[in-house]
Amino acid sequence: MRLRVKSGWMVMIICAQLLAGTLLLECNGRSSSRRVAPSQDAVVTLPVLALDGDGSPVTDLTQNDLKLYEGGKERPIELLARDPALPVRAGFLLDMSRSDSNSVKLLEGANIAAPLLRTGDSGFVAAFAERGALMCPLSSDLGRIQEAINCGFDPQSLGVGTALYDAIFYACSEKLSLRSGHQALIVFSDMGDNASLHTPEAALAEAQRTRNAIYPIVLRDIFSSRDDHFSSAGERAAHTLASETGGVCFRASTVVAAQGALRLIRIYLDNTYMIKYAPALLRVASIKVRCSRKGIRVVVPSRRF
Repeated sequence: MRLRVKSGWMVMIICAQLLAGTLLLECNGRSSSRRVAPSQDAVVTLPVLALDGDGSPVTDLTQNDLKLYEGGKERPIELLARDPALPVRAGFLLDMSRSDSNSVKLLEGANIAAPLLRTGDSGFVAAFAERGALMCPLSSDLGRIQEAINCGFDPQSLGVGTALYDAIFYACSEKLSLRSGHQALIVFSDMGDNASLHTPEAALAEAQRTRNAIYPIVLRDIFSSRDDHFSSAGERAAHTLASETGGVCFRASTVVAAQGALRLIRIYLDNTYMIKYAPALLRVASIKVRCSRKGIRVVVPSRRF
């Protein structure tokens, strides 16, 4: 009987010690969570695009040309590399809402996938209005991707609203969540939204978390009577989504202009650098990259997850 009592007390003492240790660790974790550095093995990869004054990619940068700041503090760059042979994974989002369906229909029958995708690349096609519809799942069949872009469908079946940010969130979280190669989300839209459950900030954060550069192509129907204020608001939204994710926004009112934008996007993707560095912070951190050369604009996601 004594042995049982002694054993019981020993168990209680050990449990109490473990509980105290756990509470101590939790308290320490709360008080120092912002100061804990990641392990030495942690490495972050960021896409970086450098453009000259004419908007052409700069292809001869070295590590000494760039400085990277995480959370306002400079971090050493361990590797800077550019590989035009990396595959591209792209999503095409078509805005079929009432506000922009006429503009998007200008693209029907046009060769849209070819200027961007090549053999070995992959992509998917989705249309959206108040709801979304997947026209082509992620595929390396470029003909199938082009056929999905060209196919006609009734925009009324997707509802009367515009859920742009829901479409972006879904595309990044479900279709472009992998992180190898170059990833790009091409959005054909006037960039208006009146039906999303996700906020612009949530859609932007998801694109940054999954390392997707957003390239909005703001379609302007030359016969449209939309007021300038609404168009300007959409263009501001396009600029924010692009600049905060490492992409670039475009305006197009013709098929030729849209195809030209896609060719330029391909050039940008082929000439995007990958920066590798060891992060100092475990939490989400702001990112800035500056170039010591004059006249060069650096495009990089504004946050690291």
